[in-house]
Amino acid sequence: MLEGQPGGTEAAAITVADVMITNVLVVHSGDSIDAAVALIVDSRITGVPVVDEEHHILGIVAESDVLGKPGRTVDEVMTRDVITTDENATLDSAAEMMLTRRIRRLPVLRNGKLVGILTRADLLRHVRHTHWTCDWCATTVIGLRRPNACPQCGGETWTFEVVPR
Repeated sequence: MLEGQPGGTEAAAITVADVMITNVLVVHSGDSIDAAVALIVDSRITGVPVVDEEHHILGIVAESDVLGKPGRTVDEVMTRDVITTDENATLDSAAEMMLTRRIRRLPVLRNGKLVGILTRADLLRHVRHTHWTCDWCATTVIGLRRPNACPQCGGETWTFEVVPR
């Protein structure tokens, strides 16, 4: 259990690195669309980053890119303007970016190189195993952010807990 000062530990103290997937499946510049599709389908994912030899991100090939654009290589269909985040960014800020920009997967960088990926499913897994408990009445709620007030008693102090898996 994580406990903090009155008001509970902020979920913002949790970084992207705490939740991201580090064994990122990737394709490389020049790879065929067939290779990307096989990886996406076989791995049951919705998109895959395109990287160079040094693991710098060049783009992302998503299902919609494959279905909506003609091409033979990942370079011809990938989305190039990739929104990324740093591994030290707060989970709360990354989630906000993903939700407001309608992003399903967020590549995570360290010194400009791909080191992880954060997906909406990762956010849901995190929320599933964490909750906020009202310090006044012990009501439990889930969410990435500390609630302003308890829906049960109106309490304003919370304890953030990680639920055993």
